[in-house]
Amino acid sequence: MVTRIWRRRKLYMLYPIAFLVCIYVISRRGLYNTRYIPLRPLYSSSAEVQRLLKFMTSYHYMCNSTVALGNRSHFPICIDNDTGIDLDAKGNTYSIWSPEEILFEKFLATNYSFEVYIITDSIVPKHYRNLNHTHWLQTILVPNDIHDFSRNSFGQRTFNDIMEQQRHSVDILKIEMNFDHAHTWEILYYMIEDHQLHDIKQLHIAIIVDKLDEDFLYNWYRCLYNLYYKEGMRLYHTAASSPLCLQVTMMESCVYWLSWIRDPGDRVFVMHPPADFGTQTLEEERLLAYITSPVVTCHNLQSAIHPSMSTIVMPIDKSVGICKDYLSSYDDTHDACKALILSNHTDVTLKYTLKKSKCSTVQFRPELPYIKLSPEDHLLPSIKSMYMMGVVDYVWKHQNVDLILISYPGQEWGILAALLDTHALINTTQLVVKIHLNDRTYGKHPVILRRKYLSKSIHSMSSPEFD
Repeated sequence: MVTRIWRRRKLYMLYPIAFLVCIYVISRRGLYNTRYIPLRPLYSSSAEVQRLLKFMTSYHYMCNSTVALGNRSHFPICIDNDTGIDLDAKGNTYSIWSPEEILFEKFLATNYSFEVYIITDSIVPKHYRNLNHTHWLQTILVPNDIHDFSRNSFGQRTFNDIMEQQRHSVDILKIEMNFDHAHTWEILYYMIEDHQLHDIKQLHIAIIVDKLDEDFLYNWYRCLYNLYYKEGMRLYHTAASSPLCLQVTMMESCVYWLSWIRDPGDRVFVMHPPADFGTQTLEEERLLAYITSPVVTCHNLQSAIHPSMSTIVMPIDKSVGICKDYLSSYDDTHDACKALILSNHTDVTLKYTLKKSKCSTVQFRPELPYIKLSPEDHLLPSIKSMYMMGVVDYVWKHQNVDLILISYPGQEWGILAALLDTHALINTTQLVVKIHLNDRTYGKHPVILRRKYLSKSIHSMSSPEFD
């Protein structure tokens, strides 16, 4: 009897625990579905598949000139001017190879002035051994995991050991391990952690999927994510063993070939990777998470307000704040700080606030090639119109512009991009941008939101205004 009562009490104790566990799982599943948290493991293998596939099929850089080596176009080499590989110059190529074919390596060694170093643990075929400019490094390549004490065993080497011995730069690195593909992500992961890819100009990787395992898929996603954010590599080409592997879903027999280039810098347009699945909700979450998290503290923030106007008629615009910490000090020998407003409307309160801060203000209505002036714009002849290149020239001419404010609904991205591409903000101490998430033409399209996320290097001093 006592035993039955004890069992019943244990059941009564387990029921609420099981209920709470179910509530927690459901809430976490909903969180993963909607909220963007970088590098978080997802709730299922199908979700990991969707995220990894979205990443691999979203190019960061568009290479206009490529060269396919051999009969395959799996790994085209980008030869764009200033950003691609110069095949006429001497270079070094390293290939982590399993013995299937050697066309990629052979073309670089025999047709171009490249020294090719092939790392393999397989027996080298006789007809490959004496190829000109080809060097064979026979060893078992293992990850440089400091917790793995067997990594320095006989016949095993890490990529760090090989680089320390060779002591030369690497222009192209190709990783295609067909026989030991399960450890490819691990070797790449520790290359990134040890900054072994820092000087590599182009990287080519083969991803062989033989199982849809959550850990396997997540580890690959983490490697690709770190390639972008830690090593500055940009994806420019993806091929697959079957069109279905790119268009429908990932299957256990899929092979993916990814080609990456070193970040070309501000000279060309580069797109950020998608936020997980690349949905509108996740892209908006990522953008909002960044611009609502200031990284600089302003101790003297002044909101735009005009004292002669009632706050009922003209409320305080707290979304536009001027940080006086970063304005030039005014004295008798120097002019007041200079402020530039790029907007299609007149903001009386803002101009009064700038005047109170002893700033001289100039306002232009920027004209970009694709901007069509609205009827409201024609009703404001007092605002001087100027093509965007003229605005850039003005900023460069007046190099001590302390503050630039951009308030042009739907066109702030084009204006900001023009200033960033020409490095016109290099001497500007404060930038205020009213960001409207809702695009006039495309609404809150995920790609438009991802493009706006590119402006994340501009730090917000105050709470942004959203539509």
